[in-house]
Amino acid sequence: GTEIYTGLSDFEFSVDYYLENFLRLGGKSVFSLGLSLPIGKIEEDPYRLGDAGKKHLHIQFGTGTFVPIIKFQQSIEFLTKLALHGYVMGRLPFYENRKAYRAPTEFNYNCGIRYRVSNLLALTTHYAGLYQYYGYGDGERDRNTGLVVHSLLFGSSVSFWNSSVVQFNLIKPLGQKMLSDDSDTFKDGLTFLSTFSFPL
Repeated sequence: GTEIYTGLSDFEFSVDYYLENFLRLGGKSVFSLGLSLPIGKIEEDPYRLGDAGKKHLHIQFGTGTFVPIIKFQQSIEFLTKLALHGYVMGRLPFYENRKAYRAPTEFNYNCGIRYRVSNLLALTTHYAGLYQYYGYGDGERDRNTGLVVHSLLFGSSVSFWNSSVVQFNLIKPLGQKMLSDDSDTFKDGLTFLSTFSFPL
Protein backbone atom coordinates (compact mmCIF):
# COMPACT_ATOMS: atom_id res chain seq x y z
CA GLY A 1 0.00 0.00 0.00
CA THR A 2 0.92 3.67 -0.19
CA GLU A 3 1.51 5.75 2.92
CA ILE A 4 2.42 9.40 3.39
CA TYR A 5 4.84 10.46 6.13
CA THR A 6 5.48 14.05 7.14
CA GLY A 7 7.98 15.51 9.57
CA LEU A 8 10.87 17.90 10.06
CA SER A 9 14.36 16.77 9.12
CA ASP A 10 17.53 17.84 10.90
CA PHE A 11 18.44 21.53 10.69
CA GLU A 12 21.67 22.27 8.79
CA PHE A 13 23.95 25.29 8.82
CA SER A 14 27.26 25.96 7.10
CA VAL A 15 30.09 28.45 6.69
CA ASP A 16 30.76 29.21 3.02
CA TYR A 17 34.04 30.26 1.41
CA TYR A 18 33.69 31.91 -2.02
CA LEU A 19 36.58 31.40 -4.45
CA GLU A 20 36.95 33.12 -7.81
CA ASN A 21 38.29 31.04 -10.73
CA PHE A 22 39.41 28.29 -8.33
CA LEU A 23 39.47 25.58 -11.03
CA ARG A 24 40.64 28.04 -13.70
CA LEU A 25 37.40 27.49 -15.56
CA GLY A 26 35.90 30.86 -14.72
CA GLY A 27 32.71 31.11 -12.73
CA LYS A 28 32.32 30.81 -8.99
CA SER A 29 33.39 28.11 -6.55
CA VAL A 30 32.01 27.68 -3.04
CA PHE A 31 33.53 25.45 -0.37
CA SER A 32 31.31 24.84 2.66
CA LEU A 33 31.81 23.31 6.09
CA GLY A 34 28.65 22.64 8.02
CA LEU A 35 26.87 20.72 10.74
CA SER A 36 23.41 19.23 11.08
CA LEU A 37 21.51 19.76 14.33
CA PRO A 38 19.43 16.77 15.55
CA ILE A 39 15.86 18.09 15.60
CA GLY A 40 14.33 15.43 13.30
CA LYS A 41 12.36 12.59 14.86
CA ILE A 42 14.24 9.30 15.38
CA GLU A 43 12.81 5.81 15.83
CA GLU A 44 13.60 2.70 17.86
CA ASP A 45 14.99 -0.36 16.04
CA PRO A 46 12.04 -1.29 13.76
CA TYR A 47 13.09 -4.93 13.46
CA ARG A 48 13.21 -5.41 17.23
CA LEU A 49 9.83 -3.72 17.63
CA GLY A 50 8.40 -5.78 14.77
CA ASP A 51 9.61 -9.03 16.35
CA ALA A 52 7.86 -7.97 19.57
CA GLY A 53 4.62 -7.27 17.70
CA LYS A 54 4.80 -3.54 18.41
CA LYS A 55 3.97 -0.67 16.09
CA HIS A 56 7.07 0.63 14.34
CA LEU A 57 8.27 2.92 11.58
CA HIS A 58 11.23 2.30 9.27
CA ILE A 59 11.73 5.94 8.31
CA GLN A 60 14.07 8.17 10.31
CA PHE A 61 13.40 11.89 9.85
CA GLY A 62 16.64 12.73 11.63
CA THR A 63 19.96 11.18 12.65
CA GLY A 64 19.76 12.00 16.36
CA THR A 65 23.37 13.23 16.25
CA PHE A 66 25.44 16.21 15.20
CA VAL A 67 26.72 15.36 11.70
CA PRO A 68 29.62 17.14 9.92
CA ILE A 69 28.84 18.22 6.35
CA ILE A 70 31.33 19.05 3.60
CA LYS A 71 30.22 20.58 0.29
CA PHE A 72 31.86 21.95 -2.85
CA GLN A 73 29.89 23.85 -5.52
CA GLN A 74 30.95 25.11 -8.93
CA SER A 75 29.04 27.29 -11.36
CA ILE A 76 30.16 28.50 -14.79
CA GLU A 77 28.17 31.08 -16.75
CA PHE A 78 28.30 30.54 -20.51
CA LEU A 79 25.49 32.81 -21.66
CA THR A 80 23.96 35.92 -20.13
CA LYS A 81 21.32 34.03 -18.15
CA LEU A 82 22.48 30.39 -18.41
CA ALA A 83 24.99 28.64 -16.17
CA LEU A 84 26.32 25.16 -15.62
CA HIS A 85 26.11 24.24 -11.96
CA GLY A 86 27.13 21.25 -9.90
CA TYR A 87 28.12 20.14 -6.43
CA VAL A 88 29.34 17.24 -4.34
CA MET A 89 28.41 16.93 -0.67
CA GLY A 90 29.22 14.48 2.08
CA ARG A 91 27.41 13.85 5.38
CA LEU A 92 29.70 12.04 7.80
CA PRO A 93 28.06 10.66 10.98
CA PHE A 94 30.63 9.37 13.45
CA TYR A 95 28.74 8.26 16.59
CA GLU A 96 25.50 6.62 17.72
CA ASN A 97 22.41 8.50 18.82
CA ARG A 98 20.58 7.92 22.13
CA LYS A 99 18.73 4.95 20.59
CA ALA A 100 21.98 3.18 19.68
CA TYR A 101 21.72 4.00 15.98
CA ARG A 102 24.48 5.45 13.79
CA ALA A 103 23.19 6.99 10.57
CA PRO A 104 24.82 6.06 7.27
CA THR A 105 27.52 8.10 5.56
CA GLU A 106 26.07 9.77 2.47
CA PHE A 107 27.48 11.44 -0.64
CA ASN A 108 25.26 13.55 -2.90
CA TYR A 109 26.26 14.78 -6.32
CA ASN A 110 24.41 17.02 -8.71
CA CYS A 111 25.01 18.67 -12.10
CA GLY A 112 22.81 20.58 -14.48
CA ILE A 113 21.72 23.91 -15.94
CA ARG A 114 20.40 27.00 -14.22
CA TYR A 115 18.43 29.69 -16.07
CA ARG A 116 18.15 33.04 -14.32
CA VAL A 117 14.80 34.59 -15.18
CA SER A 118 15.52 37.72 -13.13
CA ASN A 119 17.60 38.84 -10.18
CA LEU A 120 15.03 37.19 -7.91
CA LEU A 121 14.02 34.02 -9.77
CA ALA A 122 16.02 31.13 -11.24
CA LEU A 123 14.92 27.81 -12.80
CA THR A 124 17.02 24.63 -12.72
CA THR A 125 17.16 21.19 -14.30
CA HIS A 126 19.64 18.74 -12.78
CA TYR A 127 20.76 15.15 -12.65
CA ALA A 128 21.11 14.17 -8.99
CA GLY A 129 22.75 11.13 -7.44
CA LEU A 130 23.04 9.66 -3.95
CA TYR A 131 25.51 7.10 -2.64
CA GLN A 132 24.52 5.92 0.83
CA TYR A 133 26.63 3.51 2.87
CA TYR A 134 25.25 1.40 5.73
CA GLY A 135 23.77 2.60 8.99
CA TYR A 136 24.09 0.53 12.16
CA GLY A 137 21.71 -0.12 15.06
CA ASP A 138 23.17 -1.73 18.19
CA GLY A 139 26.23 -2.62 16.10
CA GLU A 140 24.20 -4.50 13.47
CA ARG A 141 23.86 -3.33 9.88
CA ASP A 142 20.57 -1.61 9.12
CA ARG A 143 19.01 -3.48 6.20
CA ASN A 144 17.12 -0.34 5.18
CA THR A 145 20.36 1.45 4.28
CA GLY A 146 23.07 1.04 1.67
CA LEU A 147 21.92 2.19 -1.74
CA VAL A 148 22.63 4.21 -4.88
CA VAL A 149 19.89 6.45 -6.30
CA HIS A 150 19.70 8.38 -9.59
CA SER A 151 17.14 11.15 -10.14
CA LEU A 152 16.13 14.13 -12.24
CA LEU A 153 15.47 17.37 -10.41
CA PHE A 154 13.35 20.26 -11.65
CA GLY A 155 13.41 23.30 -9.43
CA SER A 156 13.10 27.01 -8.85
CA SER A 157 14.72 29.38 -6.39
CA VAL A 158 13.55 32.76 -5.18
CA SER A 159 16.07 35.23 -3.70
CA PHE A 160 15.30 38.04 -1.27
CA TRP A 161 16.97 41.35 -0.56
CA ASN A 162 18.97 39.96 2.40
CA SER A 163 20.40 37.03 0.34
CA SER A 164 17.89 34.56 1.77
CA VAL A 165 16.78 31.90 -0.72
CA VAL A 166 13.68 29.71 -0.92
CA GLN A 167 13.95 26.65 -3.18
CA PHE A 168 11.20 24.41 -4.53
CA ASN A 169 12.25 21.14 -6.16
CA LEU A 170 10.40 18.28 -7.84
CA ILE A 171 12.45 15.07 -7.87
CA LYS A 172 11.74 12.25 -10.33
CA PRO A 173 13.60 8.98 -9.51
CA LEU A 174 15.35 7.28 -12.45
CA GLY A 175 16.67 4.20 -10.67
CA GLN A 176 17.69 2.70 -7.34
CA LYS A 177 20.10 -0.10 -6.45
CA MET A 178 20.91 -1.64 -3.07
CA LEU A 179 24.54 -2.26 -2.11
CA SER A 180 23.69 -5.67 -0.64
CA ASP A 181 21.33 -8.38 -1.89
CA ASP A 182 19.82 -8.83 1.58
CA SER A 183 19.02 -5.14 1.97
CA ASP A 184 15.52 -3.78 1.63
CA THR A 185 14.12 -0.27 1.61
CA PHE A 186 11.35 1.87 0.21
CA LYS A 187 11.51 3.02 -3.40
CA ASP A 188 11.02 6.74 -3.61
CA GLY A 189 8.28 8.07 -5.83
CA LEU A 190 7.85 11.58 -7.13
CA THR A 191 9.07 13.88 -4.33
CA PHE A 192 8.48 17.57 -3.63
CA LEU A 193 11.17 19.28 -1.55
CA SER A 194 11.34 22.84 -0.28
CA THR A 195 14.27 24.46 1.51
CA PHE A 196 14.98 27.85 3.06
CA SER A 197 18.49 29.23 3.54
CA PHE A 198 19.64 32.53 4.97
CA PRO A 199 22.94 34.20 5.91
CA LEU A 200 23.91 34.91 9.51
